[in-house]
Amino acid sequence: MNIIITSGGTSERIDAVRRITNNSTGRLGAAIADKFALEGFGNIFYLCGRGAVLPKSNVSDIIYIEGVDSLEFLIKQICNRYTIDVFVHAMAVSDYTIASAVDVCGEEIDLTNKISSKHNEITLKLKKTIKIISHLREYAPLAAIFGFKLMDNVQHEILISAAFELLKKNNCDFVLANDSKYFSENQHIGYLIDKDKNISKYYTKEEIAAAIVTSALKLRT
Repeated sequence: MNIIITSGGTSERIDAVRRITNNSTGRLGAAIADKFALEGFGNIFYLCGRGAVLPKSNVSDIIYIEGVDSLEFLIKQICNRYTIDVFVHAMAVSDYTIASAVDVCGEEIDLTNKISSKHNEITLKLKKTIKIISHLREYAPLAAIFGFKLMDNVQHEILISAAFELLKKNNCDFVLANDSKYFSENQHIGYLIDKDKNISKYYTKEEIAAAIVTSALKLRT
């Protein structure tokens, strides 16, 4: 069994030293990888942002990524070499990357080197990145695909509805819906939703990881 798990967050380059990123730690992705490894199932490819929490178990390959482009490239590379059975897309992927930067006079700034501090004001122009999740069924047509929907401080009905729409739109088998207001050191409330809109609630990362592994194995064995 070949398993891809994406975890942590992407990092979009501004200049030679600066990045746009997010606060995803990768703890949930690492917990999922550890649970698959504990069950002894197959090759685990762990794609993560630099600084993300790593699995405690021995996985087949830990692959560091930076921006969305590198994530897409590496996913394609793995999927071209292996038949993927399970794809857990837990990474917080940036919706935007840098298109260009201009100073207060409207002159474009060279982003190949570190931006000088002489500028009193800089405007960054962003462009949308590719939606990785919308291509997973194309890259891994036989896989049990798990998407993730993270929102912040919304009503429960809105969270569940948005997660189910994500599932349908991207032909996922499951989506984990979670709201950041329910995150703490010892708590991570999540709702695992399937194609029939059956919903199971979990309270910790370990519970979520166990549920994902169990659900994946039911589909792929």
